[in-house]
Amino acid sequence: MMTTDSMIEVLQAAKEGKQIQCHSNESWRDCVGEPSFNFFDFDFRVKPEAKYQYVLQDNETGATYLSAHQTKPITSDVSKGGVYKILCRADWTKKDV
Repeated sequence: MMTTDSMIEVLQAAKEGKQIQCHSNESWRDCVGEPSFNFFDFDFRVKPEAKYQYVLQDNETGATYLSAHQTKPITSDVSKGGVYKILCRADWTKKDV
């Protein structure tokens, strides 16, 4: 059950045009169109921003690192001519929260 504050937060976010999700059948799903907010039967939330993390390789030493969490995907263009090469996206960041 949602608190009054969390309901207000979701309603305000919907008013601002943010993506709202509804919890049904044990998973979070995007609401399509204008949601009918039935807070008695369902939980709602603002869709979390995607988080991206990458495995990077130092071009000089060959050492590998994990990048800081990013809110936008890094393209291969970022690593061209840079210090690091993108090896792959970390698996745990490929899943929805």
